Amino acid sequence: SGQATTSASALAVLPALFMAILAAADSRMAHFYATEVAGAVCVLGAAVLSYGGWWWMQHLMESRR
Repeated sequence: SGQATTSASALAVLPALFMAILAAADSRMAHFYATEVAGAVCVLGAAVLSYGGWWWMQHLMESRR
C-alpha cells in the first residue's frame, strides 16, 4: 500500500512540476499560464485532473484492503 500511495502522489504532482519547469525555462510559458484564459484553463484542468486521478487511486487502494 505504501508503494501505491507513493506512486499515486508522484503521478498527481508531476503535471504541476512539469508546468513549473516549463514556466521557469521559458518566460513566454509563464506569461501564458499567468495572463491568458487558455493558460488558466490548462492550469485548472491539470489541477482538477491530477486531483481526480489521485482521489481515484486512493479510492481503489482503500477498496482493496
